[in-house]
Amino acid sequence: CEGTRFVSRSRALPNLQRTVACHGISFQVPSDWSLAAISGQPDSGYLRLDDDYMPRLEVKWGRPAGAALHDLLALKRRYVSSLQRAARKSRAKLIVEDKAQVLDRKGRKAKNFLSFRWQTSQQGYTFASSCGVCGRQILAQFYASADTELSGLAEAVFSTLRDHSLDGWDDWSVYDFRFKVPADFSLLSQNLLLGRLEFAFIRPNQQELRLARGFDDRHD
Repeated sequence: CEGTRFVSRSRALPNLQRTVACHGISFQVPSDWSLAAISGQPDSGYLRLDDDYMPRLEVKWGRPAGAALHDLLALKRRYVSSLQRAARKSRAKLIVEDKAQVLDRKGRKAKNFLSFRWQTSQQGYTFASSCGVCGRQILAQFYASADTELSGLAEAVFSTLRDHSLDGWDDWSVYDFRFKVPADFSLLSQNLLLGRLEFAFIRPNQQELRLARGFDDRHD
């Protein structure tokens, strides 16, 4: 699927100045979004980005077995059910626009995806994809306040998403610490210390790779 980059329908896209990347998954976001949470491994994981006011983007990935990989309608049903439960609990009205397509698919073989928009007291675009090349299923959720126009920004962010690397090297860009790791390394540990970031990776043959960076060395 040629790196699995998606094509946005929008002609004028917002300027996305920050790259976030881990485990071969990468995308661009506005510079005022910061990584708030990251966990998991190549087969299953989660990350969240916040701005100064609220969570803006959540990304979850996994590698379901068999036909479940491409059953995005089932994934959507589960997600909408969770929205319905939350709406009932908060006594809010849930509106789901099934035909709100953020992105267009253009010749991406072995690729399946869908998107939809929803609104309660806040609104969001939900994007789900599956890839027959890397075997990943991704659920990405963009959030905004109910009175915010978000379609252009959602298109821009989602259109930069890649679900696997092309050259055998996984890009990493977390807290503006950027580096590449051979794709056969898995994350062993990560530590956010006072003024320092540390990452450790391991290969199946137990070879380890460790990288560290002090905040004084950080640059955009």
